[in-house]
Amino acid sequence: MTEKIFTIGDKEWVLVDRDVAPHFVDLLTEVRQIDGLVYLTFAATTVDGQNTGEVQVAARLRMSLRTAQFLRNMLAETIEGIVAQEEAEATTRSIQ
Repeated sequence: MTEKIFTIGDKEWVLVDRDVAPHFVDLLTEVRQIDGLVYLTFAATTVDGQNTGEVQVAARLRMSLRTAQFLRNMLAETIEGIVAQEEAEATTRSIQ
């Protein structure tokens, strides 16, 4: 495994990836703050035929306000890029 090194401030950090499985999530079941920490719980929903739907917790995250703000900014940039690309593609299709 190749190590990835991050520099934060004047210190180097090694990324340790223990092959955590990715999860598709489509629901937030918890969003709150306690003592300056932001709590987020993500879940995935499934429905099998006529059976009762299930909500399965996929990840419980706890982070500082600073990390939450960074996450918000990164999500905003990513979403804006996706929307701009989709709008450009829609414009191209309507011109053709």
